Order: sequence, then C-alpha cells, then structure tokens
Amino acid sequence: MVVPAPACQVHEVNAPPPPAASTSFSFRIAPGRPTALLAATAVVLALLGLAVGVARGASASDLPRIVRRFGLDAENSVPAWFTGSLLLLCALSLWTTAGDTAARGERYVWHWRVLALAFAYLSLDEVASLHELANEPVREALDLGGVLNLSWVVVAVPLVALFGLAYLRFLGHLPARTRWLVVAAGAVYVAGAVGLELPGSVLLERGDQFDPGYLVVSTLEELLEMLGAVLLLHALADHGARRAAAAPPRGATAATGAR
Repeated sequence: MVVPAPACQVHEVNAPPPPAASTSFSFRIAPGRPTALLAATAVVLALLGLAVGVARGASASDLPRIVRRFGLDAENSVPAWFTGSLLLLCALSLWTTAGDTAARGERYVWHWRVLALAFAYLSLDEVASLHELANEPVREALDLGGVLNLSWVVVAVPLVALFGLAYLRFLGHLPARTRWLVVAAGAVYVAGAVGLELPGSVLLERGDQFDPGYLVVSTLEELLEMLGAVLLLHALADHGARRAAAAPPRGATAATGAR
C-alpha cells in the first residue's frame, strides 16, 4: 500500500519591497589620495603664481598673456578658477551630506543645506569678485581708509562671527573627528580669505602689487583658501565613509535584513 506523502504547505513570505531609488543629487569623493592630489595641486599653483609675480616685477617687458593667467593678482586666473572649483565641490559634497542626513532621519539637515548654498555663493564670488562691490559703498559710508581700504572686510568679519555662533550647536553634535576637521578647514580658509586681506591691503598701499612682501602675503592668502577648501572636502569624505561603514541609511538596512 502506497501512502501518499503529505503535501508541503508553502507559506508565502511578503518580503519588504526594495527601497526606492533616491532621486536626490549625490556627489561623493573618496578620502585620502584624491584630496592629497588636490592639496598638491594647490601648492603647485601657489608657487607658480608667486614665480609669475616675481618675474613680472623683475622684468622690464610684460610676460605673455598665458603666463600671466597663472598669476595671483588677477581674478580671471587659473588659481582663481581652481579655488572656485574647489568651493563648488565643497558645495556639492555638503548637499550630498544633507541628503544622507535626511535619509537617516537625523537632525540638522538644513544646516548642511545652508552650508552648501553658502559655498556655492563663495564659488561664484571667487570667480566674479562680488565681494568687491561692497568696497566703495562701505568705504564712503564709514569714511574708511588705510588698513581698512578693502572695506568689504568690515562687513565680512561680523557675518563670519555670527555664522560661527549660529553653528555652535551643530558643530557640537558632529563626531569629534569630523568636528575638528571642519573647524580646522574653516579656520584655514577664513585666515586666508579675510585674515590676510588686512596686511595685504597695507603692503599694497605702501608699495605695488609686485612688492616682495605683498607677493608673499597674497600667495599665502590664496594658498590658505585652497587648502581650507581641500581640508573641508577631506572632512566631508571621511565623515561620509565612516558613517556608511558604521551604519548604512535606514532603507539600506531594511533591504539587508530582508535577505
């Protein structure tokens, strides 16, 4: 007598659907070698700019136009383009970090987004020199001169201070490694973009744009701006890599657990 085998009852398990593909913009740069290459490029461009300035000051005849494009005294130069590009990359990285923060359901999404917009403006300003439009109105309104001949600094310093105060709580919530990298990046960039403008203005008023002292100060100014942007890129890349390794976003976690 053949006894039929009992039918196997198959219970269908409804696995959660895979997370929807993100439609938000994403830009990521790996920490380490890419940012080291950018930092090396910044140093090379600063040294080339210094060499062009020294050559223009020592030469009786003007240098070829293509060579002058590597100088640091003109806004429409290769170093200015490179700095503007770095700042734009920072803006894109900050926007991506904001999207990742939102995907994790965490706080301070708009702090990241505002930072991204601020760096997008700084990128535009680096190429278009919008900040210089404030020089004449502020100088005339406050009757400034001498060390404050570059009057936009009078506006920039309070704005930077207020911006820093508004972000104290945001900085406090960041992991210690990320926090100090971001603070260091901001300090280096502001030291170049704002701090060295004042001594540079004094030296320029006493001499000319090819004075050795002014050339050194202007070179340090541009180099610190570039290195500050590179350091921020590294901070954001390192922050993103560590967060992804420690805990992926909620959608990715759910998909992994369903396997």
